[in-house]
Amino acid sequence: MGRIGAGAYDALKVSYGEYVMGIDYNHQTTLKHREQGRRVITGDALDSDFWNKLQLTDNVKLILLAMPDHNGNRYAAEQLNKIDRCSFNVAETCTLSK
Repeated sequence: MGRIGAGAYDALKVSYGEYVMGIDYNHQTTLKHREQGRRVITGDALDSDFWNKLQLTDNVKLILLAMPDHNGNRYAAEQLNKIDRCSFNVAETCTLSK
């Protein structure tokens, strides 16, 4: 939930309202976003234990990966690809270098 993630969250909230939720690995960052009115939980998408405990339902329609490191997004996408009981779309933000 850095600059890109927070911007994506805010943009998605315009269309989807309170159904949007963010995740950040830093608990202090999570608290800061909550103070700003965002629904954010603490979790580390680079931790295999996170994926083992994750409970997704059919209500989840989109997962947006916005980590600053492409390899982190790739790892998360690989973990999401292993989930076959739910149907959701996965998207990734990217930044272009000049």
